[in-house]
Amino acid sequence: MPNSEFDSPLIAPVGADTPSPAETSSEETGKISKIIKNSAWVGFGIICLILFTLLKLPEDKIRGYIQGSINQALANQGISLSAAESSVSIGLGIGYTMKQVVINFPPPKDPVKVDQITVSPSILSLLTGKLGGSAHLLNKGSELIAHFSFPIQPKPGSQPINLTADAHQLDLGALGVFPMAAGVQGSAIVNGNLALEGDLSNPSGLSGHSQLQLSKIVVDAQSVMGFSLPRLAVADGKADVTIDNGKLNIRTLQLGKASNPNDDVHADFTGSATLGRLWPLTTLNMKVDFGLSQNVLKALPLIDALLGAGKKPDGSYSYSLNGPIGSLMPVPNK
Repeated sequence: MPNSEFDSPLIAPVGADTPSPAETSSEETGKISKIIKNSAWVGFGIICLILFTLLKLPEDKIRGYIQGSINQALANQGISLSAAESSVSIGLGIGYTMKQVVINFPPPKDPVKVDQITVSPSILSLLTGKLGGSAHLLNKGSELIAHFSFPIQPKPGSQPINLTADAHQLDLGALGVFPMAAGVQGSAIVNGNLALEGDLSNPSGLSGHSQLQLSKIVVDAQSVMGFSLPRLAVADGKADVTIDNGKLNIRTLQLGKASNPNDDVHADFTGSATLGRLWPLTTLNMKVDFGLSQNVLKALPLIDALLGAGKKPDGSYSYSLNGPIGSLMPVPNK
């Protein structure tokens, strides 16, 4: 009579109770798919909760929240803004429109007035701990569309930025850009785009690019550092530059044309710059060829004596710009 203890096989055959590799893989794929679906529904639920909460809030509270978020994002730059009129719209997203806006900059810079600004905060950015969204500026026929994001709580002393912008007939004079950027009164019309990412408090890590077309460039007659500067007019200019991890490369940087007798200034820059940890430590490796109209030379009789070392046979000038901006000494090109 056979003994059942020894009649059982030493190796059990693969049966229904032992899943095959294909079945195991299918089961894992199903679990991952289920997790993704659940996560998507959770995210959708959070967004709906935020949206429905905002829909039920009084408009005054929504305006106050958005206005506070904007000023919080600008506070690191010492900037604040106020509006004579504002409204909130909720469609595919939240839109906050401000009219007759006044932007206040740190003294001694003058406030800037803008006809209308519409800001659309990004809910997704808020979920990731950032203040982000888009801004649409309209001012006397000018238009600027920008997309941005900032950390809600940046590290002390840092000014992180992620910005892209497109300009259409943007009037820099009406926006007060010349006094802020160069300390002079003037105006220009700008078309083009730019992108910038990194920490403004540490320029050596910035990356981005800029392709801009300028027209109707005017610097008003004024006194600069004790010198009486005549009115300067230039028909056009263009800038095509890239920044790669703190290294700025000039593809094209041109102001006016030597062939245009109506341009009071014409200049052509070539070369590069290495951005320093602080802006004054930025090191230039550039060359500039430029010329001045007879009107400018007559108004500034000493200018030719000061620049004479770099004068070329055609009456224009050529200089090399090498070294830190804070201690730059232009060298004439023979």
